[in-house]
Amino acid sequence: MRERGIAGAAELPISVLPKAPSAKPGGKKNVCTRNFSARPQNDSVSQYDPTDISKQQEDRRELDARKRLLREKEIADIKWLMSSRRGRRIMWRLLEMSGPFRLSFDTNAMRMAFNEGNRNLGNQLFHEVMTLCPELYPVMVKEQQDERDDNGKQSN
Repeated sequence: MRERGIAGAAELPISVLPKAPSAKPGGKKNVCTRNFSARPQNDSVSQYDPTDISKQQEDRRELDARKRLLREKEIADIKWLMSSRRGRRIMWRLLEMSGPFRLSFDTNAMRMAFNEGNRNLGNQLFHEVMTLCPELYPVMVKEQQDERDDNGKQSN
C-alpha cells in the first residue's frame, strides 16, 4: 500500500523507506521517521541554466514561431468566417450581442463591469474584422439591413 505525503514519497512504499534512528545523540527524540532526501528531481528544472544565453534565445525563437503560427490560424479563421453569408451572420450576431457601440454605463457597478467586458469582446471582434477584411464589413451591414427589411415586409 502506498501512502500519500510530500512529493516523491508517494512513489515508494513505506517498507522501502529507510527508518531514522528513534533517538538522536543527546537524548532528543527524532519526530521525522522518513528520509525525503532521495526525492526525484524535476528534469526541466534541473537542466535549466540561467547563464546559457544561446539556449534562451533559441527558446524565445521557438515561442515566437508558435505564437506566429497561432496568429496565422486566427487570421485564417476570421477570413474564412467572413467569406460566407452564413459566417457574416454569425459575426453580426456576436457583434450585436457584445455591443461594441453601446454604452456600458449602469448605476450598478457589477453590471457595468459585466457590460464593459462584453463590450471589450465586441471591440476586439470589430477590430479583427476591420483589420483583416474591411471590405466585407459593409457587405455584412447591407446583408443585415436587407434581412431586416425582408422580415419587416413579411410581417405586414
